[in-house]
Amino acid sequence: MDIRVAIFEDNKLVRDALQAIRSGTPGCSCTGVFADGNRWELDIKRSERDVVLMDINLGTTETGIDAVRVLKPLMSNTNFMMCTVYEEDEKIFEALRPGGVLVTYCAKGQLKRDLNGLGLVVETLAGPPGKKEMVR
Repeated sequence: MDIRVAIFEDNKLVRDALQAIRSGTPGCSCTGVFADGNRWELDIKRSERDVVLMDINLGTTETGIDAVRVLKPLMSNTNFMMCTVYEEDEKIFEALRPGGVLVTYCAKGQLKRDLNGLGLVVETLAGPPGKKEMVR
């Protein structure tokens, strides 16, 4: 059975890359790709997902962090994975608080040291096409 993934990402280039990676990964299927959080409650319910890749900054007044805070208690069987390309320690820490998993293309040493200093487990992963590495 495939892992069903829904993607919320406002950056088209990143959104298309995430969709290509998910769709090309054996055992995964992409059940929805959304450009913003304007209708996230409706979109997420329609997507029939097991995992949601949620951008921290969705380009709207509500952030992905706001969406996870509302949705996680309603969808306890859904895993939420927060994604960002920014090195903003405060937003990253805030994203981790509602039970999300952080993946960032910012793999700078200071970010890794800061996350380790907070007692978080940090992994370096190979990046998608065009990116050297990611941090999870």
